[in-house]
Amino acid sequence: MGVTARRRAHFIESGTPNPSALIESIHGRFRDESLNEHWFRDLADAQEKIGAWRHDYNHRRGRKGAGCKTPAEVASAAWSAELQSRPAPYRPPTDGPELMLAQQDRDNRTLQVD
Repeated sequence: MGVTARRRAHFIESGTPNPSALIESIHGRFRDESLNEHWFRDLADAQEKIGAWRHDYNHRRGRKGAGCKTPAEVASAAWSAELQSRPAPYRPPTDGPELMLAQQDRDNRTLQVD
């Protein structure tokens, strides 16, 4: 016998479209600027034209809410800030007194089993 799994559908509560406002905005813009403007001969043609629109949307158009920066610039700045805020990775000592202390610390540890 197979295992049955219950799935719950998640709907936006009526009268509260805010969770999908950004998505609806992007879909509307995509529909108006790409889908309504082009006829696609085949899948490859659609992929090429949609890819060009997506690149233009993400790399060439600044957003007023983001200080006239493109989404790619905002993402790059956020990623750079994230990398700068991370601590330096641990590098084990390779020689000198630090190595001796690390070895003594390792040798003095005991494994406790409950």
